[in-house]
Amino acid sequence: KETYFGRVAKKTLEIKKETAYQKIANDFAKNIGFISIFVVLAVIIINLLKPNYSNFQELIIFAIVLAVAIVPEFLPTMTVLTLSLAGNKLAKRGLVIKRLSSIEDLGAIEILCTDKTGTITTNELKLKKIIAHNEEEFIKYFLADYYFTQEITPYEKAIIDSQIYTDRIELDKNDIFNSIYKNFEFIEYFEFDPVQRIKKMIVKENNEEIEIIKGAPENVLIYLYPSTNLEMQQINVDENQQNGSIVNYWLNIFENEDKNGFRTLALGIKKQRERRFLGIASFFDPLKETAYPAIQLAKSLNLEIKILTGDSLNVAKRTALELGLIDEKEKVILGEEIRNLPEDEARKIIKETKVFARVLPEDKLKIIEILQKDKFVGFLGEGINDAPALKIANVALAVDTASDVVKQEADIILKEKDLKTIVEGIYEGRKVLENIGKYIKHTMSDNFGNLTSVAVLTSILPFVPMTPLQVLLTNFLTDIPLIAFAGDNVKIKEVKKPLKMSSKHLILLLLILGIIAGLVNIFAYLIVRKEPKEIIQTFIFFITTMTGLIVSFLIRTKDWFIFSKPAKAFTLSSVLGIILTIIFVFLSPFKEIFSFASLNLKLIFYSLILILIFILGTEIVKKIFYNKFPDVI
Repeated sequence: KETYFGRVAKKTLEIKKETAYQKIANDFAKNIGFISIFVVLAVIIINLLKPNYSNFQELIIFAIVLAVAIVPEFLPTMTVLTLSLAGNKLAKRGLVIKRLSSIEDLGAIEILCTDKTGTITTNELKLKKIIAHNEEEFIKYFLADYYFTQEITPYEKAIIDSQIYTDRIELDKNDIFNSIYKNFEFIEYFEFDPVQRIKKMIVKENNEEIEIIKGAPENVLIYLYPSTNLEMQQINVDENQQNGSIVNYWLNIFENEDKNGFRTLALGIKKQRERRFLGIASFFDPLKETAYPAIQLAKSLNLEIKILTGDSLNVAKRTALELGLIDEKEKVILGEEIRNLPEDEARKIIKETKVFARVLPEDKLKIIEILQKDKFVGFLGEGINDAPALKIANVALAVDTASDVVKQEADIILKEKDLKTIVEGIYEGRKVLENIGKYIKHTMSDNFGNLTSVAVLTSILPFVPMTPLQVLLTNFLTDIPLIAFAGDNVKIKEVKKPLKMSSKHLILLLLILGIIAGLVNIFAYLIVRKEPKEIIQTFIFFITTMTGLIVSFLIRTKDWFIFSKPAKAFTLSSVLGIILTIIFVFLSPFKEIFSFASLNLKLIFYSLILILIFILGTEIVKKIFYNKFPDVI
């Protein structure tokens, strides 16, 4: 428990998290439940208080049917279908979803914390240049350990794949090494020493023993020239070099390369009577082709990207600048700068910083803990030390090549590390939330409308506004287009910010839309109030069902509905619902089954006027609401 790994395991076991969607959905369901129970009880009480009311059986059946109709019974089906379609799309893009609800949480991400290597860059080093008096000699000694050990590092591979190597070595590649090293004899190889930061190999060339030293430039220089005396042997390359010591000359080159964000390896040799610093090779890890488009998509989604890398400050800054994530004025913060800071000070720095370098696992945990106090955070981890940060993150992402411990903590597994894949997944997740929100807004605004009108009309009428069978039928017909919401079109501007399923704001919108629908139903009653019971019930049913079908077109977009383009499946299912409504109301034998009366042309004309009023009222209220609360789902 006192070891580093013990502390990591302890932190991992202590952390628990709840998904955003589950919490909001539970709150929303509770609020809807309370309102529904209240209204149903009110309907029963109002009817029971009427003088001489005796049809208790019809009232109880009607109340039960009304309670059933209020419940958004297709929501679980709609949610699973929407998530399944999205999960299938994401799987094709290389995202494996461990639990379907992760897709909803993916869409809620406001900040994505990711590493750099392999996600943003290719993780394949490329040679920038070799700085040496004799490049061919440099390459010969640089690749010697690869020839004799047959173990290639990314640095050797970068040189072999480079144009410099191809230009200098003109022989066929199959014969290159045998030709170069035919006069070499292997003696001994020393693995990389993390303290000295060098590795060595001893060979004989033409029977002369040579020690080849490769490693960090400053450490190779110290190994070759341990004396602090700057009056050292000069390598006559040019006049500028002769003006200073070998050490200062090469340190300046190294510092310049490091300052510009390039990785460097130095090479030197020691013979019995000679020691020479042969030069420096400068490398870089290029951006993936998908990295820049990923950042542009993230910007269009107002998704904040933060890089958490173990690389040096300069390497991290070069990548972020090349990517367009930061500008020259923005700082890159080292992990040690925030490690021991008080939370208030660290919070300000963490919120403002986009790139963190030389971060340790505990730094990642601290960064995510602080960010999650204000935002919804996704984190991409890979090493076993990332387990605590993965567990606490709202959405934990891991690569398929990660350890089992890491993958166990992850919500989503990436088949291949790629920033664009993650950002596209977040976009898909936001579309999922938007489409589920469409269903909730439709079914609940329609249900609230029914509740409002029924509550009012039951206090006026000596009978129920619709028969129990008619209530079930309108509920069925208005639900026909709703499943098609699962694959509906979503404009990118509608998900340009993380959507917030605010229970408070959503209920406010549904109440307002429900009141509009309820008022239209009340106006419908006023038009036919002097007609027989069957005509009143038929007319109210027709208006309720038609507005319930039409509202699906209105609430599926935050824009004016005439400027939006629904999916074909949604349009067809809505038209089907309208056709079926007309068939049930106007054609036998359905009229008799559902106790419908014939509606004359005058009532049909009035119904069109009421539907138009409903459309205008709903559109105006919707626009006002979303102008004030643009981020609410």
